[in-house]
This record gives sequence, C-alpha cells and structure tokens, in this order.
Amino acid sequence: FEGKSTSREPCLDPHVHDILVAYPTVNDHDLETAWAMTTQSDVRIVLMIDSVQHVDLLDRLVRRQRQRRAYPLSNAADAEEQVAKADDSVLSVCLDVDMSLQLAGGAIHAGVQRSPCRSVDDVRIVLQRLEQSTDTLRLVGVMGYEAQVAGLGDSSPFSSILMRPIIALVKRWSRAYVADKRRQVRELVKRSPA
Repeated sequence: FEGKSTSREPCLDPHVHDILVAYPTVNDHDLETAWAMTTQSDVRIVLMIDSVQHVDLLDRLVRRQRQRRAYPLSNAADAEEQVAKADDSVLSVCLDVDMSLQLAGGAIHAGVQRSPCRSVDDVRIVLQRLEQSTDTLRLVGVMGYEAQVAGLGDSSPFSSILMRPIIALVKRWSRAYVADKRRQVRELVKRSPA
C-alpha cells in the first residue's frame, strides 16, 4: 500500500479506484489501511484470502474497527457520515485456489502450490466459514493460477529436446485437471450465499 511514499499513509494515483491485493496479507497495518480506504474513500480494495484462518482474521478486523469507530475525520460534520459508512462497510475478498496439478493422491505434483486452499473440499470449508461472515466480508471473486501451464514454454530454449514431450504431457493433463477443478469450484461458489 505504501508505493513510493516514505510515510505510513498510502500512496495512490488519484485515478486509481480499484485495487486487488494479489497475495493474502496478515500485516495489521496493511489490513487497517485497507479498511480505512474502504470506509473513507472511493477506493475499492479486494483482499486475497486462502484459508479459514484468514477469513477469521479479516472478520475480527472488521468487527474491531466497527467497534472502535476511531477514524481520522477531516471535520466534525463528516463524523456521522463516516461512522455510518463504516458500520455498513464490508471488506471485499477474492479466494485464491491452488491450481497445481495433483496426481496419484498428491504423490505427483506440478505447479507452485500458491495457496493452501488446494482441494475442492478446502474451497468448500472456506466458503462455509465465509457464509458466517456475510455481514463483514463479501466474496467478489475466485482466482487460480496454473503455473505448470502458463509458466512452462512449449519450446523453451532452456528445456532440452527430451523434456519438451514431457512438458507437453504435463500441460495437457493440467488443462483437463484445472478445467474440472474450476468447474467444481464455480458450482460451489454459485451455491454459496457468501
């Protein structure tokens, strides 16, 4: 959030109104800054989540901030409006789902294991917890990155001619695996009130 700023205040281009924080953060200052920006400006912050523990942390943050109502106010006339907005505000979140290829019960793995939310059951558990926090958190998206497909070149000069067929096979398996996983996750999200 700090950009090129040397202060603890966020440094944003005045034309920026939508920000996706692409990696989950548990840093108190970052989370409080995201909350302040959500409740005191036209900037929309979307925080990445990847576990029940992170949902718990963000839920507690919103509840704590609502109780404090200790927002930096420009003048007393703004106070009532900002407190009302903070009471109704929720944090927007995006669920990060690991899209690494898992074969043979996880014995064979290809990808970066970006998120601890690795299985469809993991997604279900996080969504169930989010359903309990609809007054504080709003699921606005789901993200998955399949590095084993996007990050492997088909004919990279760094891979040997012998590796190219193996890379092609991993990518083919991954595309099918990821397509099925995305379908299952999409169905879960559609059915979830989160």
